[in-house]
Amino acid sequence: MQEGVRDWVRQTTRHAGNGQNAASPAALLSLLCASAFRPLLMPSGAAAADIAVLSRGDGRALAGAVTDTLAELRQHGRAHPPSRDELEKGLARQIQQTLTAGGQRTDDLRSEIASVLQQIDAGGTALRAAMEEPGERARADVIGAIGVISSGFGELEFLLTDAAKAAEEMQERLDVEGANARAAIERNERQSTDVRLVREDLAVKAGADGRPAAAPDDRAVRWADRCPYRGLLLFDETDAEVFCGRERLAAELAVQLAARATRGGLVVVTGASGAGKSSLLRAGLLPILARGQQIPGSGRWPRLVMTPASDPLTELAGRLAALGGQDAGAIRDGLAQHPDQAHEAVRQAVLAAARPEDGRPAPADRPARLVLIVDQFEQLFTLGGDPEGEAQRRAFVTALCAAATSPAGPGQEPPALVVIAVRGDFWDRCAAYPELAGALQDGQFVVGPMTESELRTAITGPADAAGLDIDPALTGRVLNDLRTAGGDGAAAALPLLSQAMALTWDKREGNRLTSHGYDQASGVSHAVQTGADEVYDALPAGRQALARDLLRRMTVVGSDGRVARRPVTRDERPGPDIPGHSPAGLAEATRVAGGGPGGHGARARGRPVVRRPGTLPGPHQHPARLPAGQRACLLPQWPPVAPRRSRSGRRRPAGHHRAGRRVLPAQHRPPAT
Repeated sequence: MQEGVRDWVRQTTRHAGNGQNAASPAALLSLLCASAFRPLLMPSGAAAADIAVLSRGDGRALAGAVTDTLAELRQHGRAHPPSRDELEKGLARQIQQTLTAGGQRTDDLRSEIASVLQQIDAGGTALRAAMEEPGERARADVIGAIGVISSGFGELEFLLTDAAKAAEEMQERLDVEGANARAAIERNERQSTDVRLVREDLAVKAGADGRPAAAPDDRAVRWADRCPYRGLLLFDETDAEVFCGRERLAAELAVQLAARATRGGLVVVTGASGAGKSSLLRAGLLPILARGQQIPGSGRWPRLVMTPASDPLTELAGRLAALGGQDAGAIRDGLAQHPDQAHEAVRQAVLAAARPEDGRPAPADRPARLVLIVDQFEQLFTLGGDPEGEAQRRAFVTALCAAATSPAGPGQEPPALVVIAVRGDFWDRCAAYPELAGALQDGQFVVGPMTESELRTAITGPADAAGLDIDPALTGRVLNDLRTAGGDGAAAALPLLSQAMALTWDKREGNRLTSHGYDQASGVSHAVQTGADEVYDALPAGRQALARDLLRRMTVVGSDGRVARRPVTRDERPGPDIPGHSPAGLAEATRVAGGGPGGHGARARGRPVVRRPGTLPGPHQHPARLPAGQRACLLPQWPPVAPRRSRSGRRRPAGHHRAGRRVLPAQHRPPAT
């Protein structure tokens, strides 16, 4: 009979949304009973005595309904036995007629039906069967029908109670199974990370090409005149040797990406500003992929790193065009018109890049996979935040998701492994896009603060790689200062650490990093200000004004008050209305603002501001940009550009950009007319 109840659930779900729940309680109950009691009508079915065993009474009312149904079917003089459908319809008709007739027989039938349904756990069976059906609407219709029956017949209120009990039991069982599954997954991920770290150690000892790795003395020679600490610069792939303290986190990220290589989907790397997301991707993940140890075949995969900038589709099209030698304009047009087909554009670019010079197809053992890293994803909102750019933002998000999830090619695998890195305070903006909301739940990878052990490695590891000695007490002092300076923003203190160690290296004594040099650098709390002051104070007053203005142009404040970095084009550099403007002064201020080659800014360890002009093939000209430095750390630490408070209480750097327009400091605004 329980199988009959499950049949009723399947029939109900097939007609989901057809207004079944608007039927009367008697009609719904008769259909349930017809399915459940159908075995009683079959040739091998139960006799009336068996019905009496199941019911609390003598079972005569229910047995009578069965007998009347069979008699009615025989009256038609059938030459063949009635079908299952005819039996159910006949029994449903008999039960509904009796339920609506009233009188003692109706009361007896209701009582006997209730007894039998309770004996076979009809409520629990129906709930369990409903949960196996796809679609929420179908389950809602089944539960709704049970509710209608229970409310229409007092004897059947137990149906809802039994269904609720079954749901509770299922939940408890699934919770236990889920906890066990999560524990198994976490154990698997830990072990997978451990194995990856062991393989990395073995690969380092053997050397990437199978020869013994370089001796410590050889590394020291390579770093003899180079600072192993990056200051406010991010670590790049070429800095992997001195990127220390995040080895385990990088291996854990590789585990996440390996899973996406199998089932598709995005990985969303998130964390506080200054937590080291960009460095983790460039100096942690990319070298792992290049070595091909942790993810099989990844050493042959092309790898692209981009930022959205103010025109993300053009940025993406340009990189795909450069990869495959194709026309950037055509790719961009395709992405804009059909972003959901981006996986085809990616596949074509990767196949073109993998094709040997003779033009023949790439061998089958070289699968077309692209690793696409979109760093500083928050630029999608800070640089293109105007309402007119919403269509492009949605197209860009759709294109990334299609590249990471839509199958393509003979192997029907997504052609790209997509990793996006976004500041944690832009999580809500990302979640507004349904495709990204799913990735945030399933593929989120949080870059949190370093442990004390990891911080110690971040201090001593680069020195060891460069063959430097550290005063025994220095590491402890730096760790203590980090605890004091970091507070609740421990993750954001990493740039302060790196800058302090870089300035300590500047003031080293021979081959030793000393506490005295650390004191001269003003320690973790003031190293940024000290380094910036040294450069800024060396400038004449007019060029100081130019440097201030340029730095402020390289920030943007959104409508929600969030401060973010902003690339600046040459056309946006300070104009002649700024005191001290001249070609020489502008060049000097540009070098200072970003630490360009040969400029004073190199001592402040900023990022080079000027790049050589670059263009994308086709009609979409791409102006050379002045990339922003790590001003997320500089803004609050250096008074000349530190955020001021507006009347509303929001942080606002003087001369900032807001919603895409320039807001000049009061002293540089034109007089009111």
